[in-house]
Amino acid sequence: MRSPRRRKRQASGFRKFITGLAIVLTGLTAAALILPGYIDWNRFKSVIESQAGKSLGRQVLIAGDIHFTLLPRPELSLEKISLPDAGDADTALLNLEKLDLRIGVLPLLSGKIQIKQFRLIAPRLNLVRDANGRGNWLLPGDMTAGAGKIRFDQISIAEGRMRYRDEASGADFALEQIEAQLSADTLHGPVTANGALRMQGVPLLFDVSLGALDVSPAQNPTPLRIKATLDGEGEIAYTGNITAGMNTAGTLRAVGKDLNHLTGALARLSGVFSPPAMPIARILAHPYSMESSLTFDARAVKLDKIRLRLADEALTANLKLERGEAGGFSFLLDAPALNLDALLGEDLARASDKAPAQEDAGANLTLPDISRLPQGRARFNLGDLQWKGGHIRNATLGLLLSGNEIRVEKLSAQLPGISSANISGVILGGESQPQFTGKLNLQTANLRGLAGWLGADLQTLPDRSLTNGSLSADFLVTPFQAEFQEINAEIDSSILTGALAFAFRDRLAIGADLQIDALNADNYFHLDANAPEKTAAPSAFDMNFSMLKPWMDCCDYNLKLSLDRAGYLGTPVEDMRLEASLLKGALVINHFSIANIAGSAVGLSGILSKITTEAEGEINFRLVSRNLSVLAQRAPFNLPLRSE
Repeated sequence: MRSPRRRKRQASGFRKFITGLAIVLTGLTAAALILPGYIDWNRFKSVIESQAGKSLGRQVLIAGDIHFTLLPRPELSLEKISLPDAGDADTALLNLEKLDLRIGVLPLLSGKIQIKQFRLIAPRLNLVRDANGRGNWLLPGDMTAGAGKIRFDQISIAEGRMRYRDEASGADFALEQIEAQLSADTLHGPVTANGALRMQGVPLLFDVSLGALDVSPAQNPTPLRIKATLDGEGEIAYTGNITAGMNTAGTLRAVGKDLNHLTGALARLSGVFSPPAMPIARILAHPYSMESSLTFDARAVKLDKIRLRLADEALTANLKLERGEAGGFSFLLDAPALNLDALLGEDLARASDKAPAQEDAGANLTLPDISRLPQGRARFNLGDLQWKGGHIRNATLGLLLSGNEIRVEKLSAQLPGISSANISGVILGGESQPQFTGKLNLQTANLRGLAGWLGADLQTLPDRSLTNGSLSADFLVTPFQAEFQEINAEIDSSILTGALAFAFRDRLAIGADLQIDALNADNYFHLDANAPEKTAAPSAFDMNFSMLKPWMDCCDYNLKLSLDRAGYLGTPVEDMRLEASLLKGALVINHFSIANIAGSAVGLSGILSKITTEAEGEINFRLVSRNLSVLAQRAPFNLPLRSE
């Protein structure tokens, strides 16, 4: 029997052995965990690039440093990473300033990769869809299984940028200042994401949910939900499906308090149009909602059955954008009725009038670059447009966009006053300012009603005047001027021909060269031919032009007018000529003459200033008469002489 002392010495030796073994194992384990932090992993860069390339199915390049540690948790850091585009050696699919990731250990034992944290700093992503509709972001088909073994618990993006180009349609846009948080069960999804970015300078908040993509040849659709806020106001949402080839089908909705915010943001996103200016901005300054079906594939983008509600007004539309060299777009908008008077109401539009952004929009209005517009057709139909208390019916606008021109195939409408108008022409673009050339035709059976609807004050004119009218002309309009040539107009029984020109300056300049064949002036004045005295006509030397002050304050004029014959209170007037200019309230009469008025000839020239207040200046008056008494009795103005 062993003594207790011997047994005590054996137990003590065993404990020492076990303790020493534990220390050795602990040291080996600590070394295994700590030493990776002291290893120069850059020596294994080519191996890591090769393995990463096999995992992703494309080449991976690492130009910066590599760091790897196991304690306190496994972490890997890579700097200056790039993924070249297999189809374009000069373009990288991805450039990344730095990648930090933390890996779960236990899933590795089952052959899976769990990325606890995946942080991308300053990524630059270039997505390209080639002419055949294939995206450069798609992984090879044999990568399906491998991609399904990688799980991302948390992905964060800081200072990101993405560019998308479509070689078929020419679309090219960039997303900048991307700050986002994402999670993904696998490289193919499901994915959830939220964050903020800027697109064409427009701030955008987004929330995205994407199901698992089917990257097999079948490319079955997966659910996609997107919610975005543009420029801090208004919400756009998409609910539908998407395939690995970026084909989508679903429903697009938008809602907001002021349509100006949405149209202004979309205008800036397009890079072609300017934000809406007055009076369009005032019309759009209302709560709105929109719903439409949306389909997007390699061949076309379609918005079908667009239903837009603006305040209490409803419109429907369809849009189709074909892709490819022979592609184009087609757009159709229908509105059975639209009440512009309600949309322009002072109470509803007051907020728009006070909005600084919209006031600036009018001041900074820029015309679209026609060469950047897509090719296609657009048609607008309005059944009943209520404006200024009248009704414009059956309004139609048809446009054909091609190259550097927009062809206005038809612009027609039935106007108040039993009237109809028709315009056609071409808007040309190019390096110079756009110009609109075309033809104008107008017919009215109630010129008085049409003029009154347009705001003309006709109370001083007898009811027998302005009964009917017609107008045809060729026109040329640019941002700086408007010219009307070959004017042929008929007003009541008078025929007017000639040309008009307008120059858009700080003060509007108007030039006129017009000829009138005949004029019955009695139709336009409330005068009694049997009155004993001509009390209504002022003296030629006591003229008062105050009634013309509003016209003189805004505009300058250069006039050349002729009248073949006229009648006034039974007095014939023949061959009247006027050449004059009116500049900032000063009247310069180069030539005024009447070949025959009551058997006399009259001529006038001179300069008058301050004509709207107290006219002063110099007038040269010439008179040749066979019988002054007859002229004094029958002239439509008082002469500074006595008639016997």
